[in-house]
Amino acid sequence: MSLIEEYLEKTLWIANETKETYGDKKSVAKHNRYATRMRSIALQIHEKSPELKFEFSKLLTHDNDDVRIWVAHHILEVMQFEDDIRKEALNIIYKASKKNSVDGYGNKIWLENWLKEHPTDKKLL
Repeated sequence: MSLIEEYLEKTLWIANETKETYGDKKSVAKHNRYATRMRSIALQIHEKSPELKFEFSKLLTHDNDDVRIWVAHHILEVMQFEDDIRKEALNIIYKASKKNSVDGYGNKIWLENWLKEHPTDKKLL
């Protein structure tokens, strides 16, 4: 299984399973393991397999909103991309921050903090 396939598999599990079973300790532990592994995969692609970066960035257009938001966060937090990809990632997070939900509020706070720490990214929104 490729790194991107593994990333996608874990992201889709989080998107589909944890919404149903988030109160279950085993499910939460699995969610946390998968989230940690996904971040590790993004970093591994960035540092050791840069030839996969373009393919990874294409996940920003995935059909699943949850996949897009995870990829957007990892592109900004642990990878380095050109401004056009960063802009796309920021816009995905911005749109998510407008949702009237717990996830929407979390993305709003994340985006506010990100822009305080990275003020030059404001020009990308």
